Formats: sequence, C-alpha cells, structure tokens
Amino acid sequence: MYAKLFFYLFCVLSATQLQAQKTTIFGKIIDKETKQPISGANVYLSDTMVGTSADENGNYSFSTNFNGTFLLVATFVGYRTKKRIIEISYDSVLIENFELNASISKLDEIVVTASNKEWRRNYDLFKKFFLGDDEFAQQTFIENPESIYFKRSNDKKTISVYSEERIFMSNYALGYQVRVALDNVVFDPFDNTGVYLIYPHFTQMESSSRKQNRTWKRNRTKGYIGSSRHFFKSLVSDKVKTNQFTILPNRNVIKKTDNIDLIKSLYPEHWGSIIGNYSSYLVSDINMSISHRLDLDYIGNIVDHNQLSNLEIKNRHYLILINNQGILYDPQSVQFLGKWSLDRFAKHLPLDYNP
Repeated sequence: MYAKLFFYLFCVLSATQLQAQKTTIFGKIIDKETKQPISGANVYLSDTMVGTSADENGNYSFSTNFNGTFLLVATFVGYRTKKRIIEISYDSVLIENFELNASISKLDEIVVTASNKEWRRNYDLFKKFFLGDDEFAQQTFIENPESIYFKRSNDKKTISVYSEERIFMSNYALGYQVRVALDNVVFDPFDNTGVYLIYPHFTQMESSSRKQNRTWKRNRTKGYIGSSRHFFKSLVSDKVKTNQFTILPNRNVIKKTDNIDLIKSLYPEHWGSIIGNYSSYLVSDINMSISHRLDLDYIGNIVDHNQLSNLEIKNRHYLILINNQGILYDPQSVQFLGKWSLDRFAKHLPLDYNP
C-alpha cells in the first residue's frame, strides 16, 4: 500500500525548458450544464507562477515562454477541478476551452472547526505530513484551514484529505503564496508517510525591503542545493561530481541513452516533444542511492546513512526522462526514500525558479 512507502510523491506532470519566444494560451470556461460563463475561474500551468483568471465572459488568455509538456488546470469554487496535458511549443498559439462540472459538497458530513478535537488532531497531523516540521514549515501558514476536512479509513490506518476549494498558503520562508488544488492526498499518521497528487499555483510575494529579498534568495538556494531537482539538473549538465553529488554503488548505474525507438514505443503521442526537450537515462540498478557532499571516515565508510537519498525506478524499462531544468517528465516513474522523502511541500520551489 502506497501509504507505507517511505517517500512522498509530488505528482504534477510537467516539464519545461525556457525559450526566448512566447506562446499564447487562451480559451473560454463555462458551466457544463448551463453553458454559462464562469467569471473569475482560475487557469494556470500547474507548479508554476504562470496563469490568470477568466473575465466576466469566461474568457482567459495568458502568455508563457516555457516549452514542453505541462498540466493545464482550470478551477473555481463550487466546481470540480479539471486538468489536461498540453504540449507547449515556442512561438505558438493554443486554444484550450473548459466545461466545469458543479461539485457536490461533502462538508455537511463533518463540522470543520477548531473546537472539533478530532478535526484539530487530524489537521495537525496533516500539516506535519504535508508541510513538514523544519524551519520552512514553521514559516508556512495555511490561511483557510476551515476548507479542509478529513476521513479516516475503516482500519484507522490512513487519513484522506479533501477540500471544496484550493488551499491557500503563505510561505514566508521562500516568499511565495501558493494556492493548491487537492486531487488525492492520503497519509499514514503513525509513520508520517503517504502520497499526494496536487496542482499548485505560485505567486511571488512583494518584498518590503532588500533584507527580505536577501533572506528569500538565501532560503530558496538552501532549499534547492542538494535537492532531487538539483541532482537531476546536475546529471543532465554532466556536473554530478562538480556539484558534489555521489551516486552509489557507482556512477555507471545510470547512463544516458539515445534509444529513440524505446521512447516512441513508451510515449507514442508525445515522443517528438520528448526528444526535443528531454534527456533520457537508463538505470541498471533500480535501487540506487544519491548523496550530496558525502561524508566519509578515515577508512572510507559512510559517516551518516541518513544523508543518503534512495531512488526506486517504478517502470519496467528503468527509463527516466529529465529536461535541462532538472524536471522529470513522469514524476511517478521515480519514488524517493531516505533524505529526499523528508522534504515536504514547505520547501518546494516552482518550476519558474532558476538558481
């Protein structure tokens, strides 16, 4: 059962490569039943700062200089969130219309208030699982906790998390406000493991001083250095050793491949975009470990095994696809255990972040 795996999965299907030319995405958002426009509906590229809101006629339009495969999300209070995979090519135009279904509220099933002791206990457990309990989590606040409700499994071993609207968070450590649409969030409160499928949209906070800017820059760098994205970007740029990463049992367990036929067979609809935007790697050992600034004793033994991050490749071809920004084409192809599994959403940076 996935809640027993020692990892967390931030599952957004998105991968990017910055280009000089802009792409325009526009369309209309309407109620599926009434066909009336949904004014104020939000449309955005998941896990980025790119997006907009629909006008009074339900029309929206925005431009981006990203290129690659993304998840385009449309959401509004009282409606079910819709998302679709899109391929963005530089200097092009995409028309993406949405018909949203009205959602059936489940909030009557539980009283969501701070005086509800069970809700408060579940909420505290959720924050620890989702945000973490480090210095970043301590400076990250959920602004609308009353929108969240919980359901325990029959055996009481897992908790599922729901919300009728996007969760709104302020991360004062990194300088972002984030609105997150929940799709599937389930965790084990006993060992703090689980999985979440979410669609976040970031907005950069306005700084009040140069000192604040320096703090945010320092914290973003701290969150990035040694992270999985830092490692994957180092791998693509052939700077694994330069950036002080160590691959165990040895560097040869992951090798670049140009097997176009394999990519075509696995991704028949998107292989053209993949070849143009991603590097492909074959992993010979499905259980490999990564360390950043590995510390060894005088006889060459690892001093602290807690500094190791383990990668498990979850597809039968042992193939992973990574773009130049260190983003996986398919995040579900890899599971993290060890150190990286402890990095929760309070440390997560948008794809727009460029160190």
